[in-house]
Amino acid sequence: MTTTSRDQHSSTAIQATPAPHSRATWLFDGSPVRSPWRLLAAIGAVGQAVAHLPVIEQHLSEAPYIGVGFVLLAIAGIVLGTLLLVADTPAV
Repeated sequence: MTTTSRDQHSSTAIQATPAPHSRATWLFDGSPVRSPWRLLAAIGAVGQAVAHLPVIEQHLSEAPYIGVGFVLLAIAGIVLGTLLLVADTPAV
């Protein structure tokens, strides 16, 4: 019985490939930026979120789509402020 090239290739060892980047860690990859503006940007992002919190209830009752926008804006400000403080990378 003769072996074909297909049989020879199937017996070779499979090489391990490196795992792709996880979706949870891509923000933390890269070299630190160390920008002096990061703290100011984080304070501004959290500040706008806090400023919108008192009027969310009023806007939800009067114009729900505006209230939902304020909720999303507050969440985005808190997330962005946190990422600016925690992840000092170019992705943030």
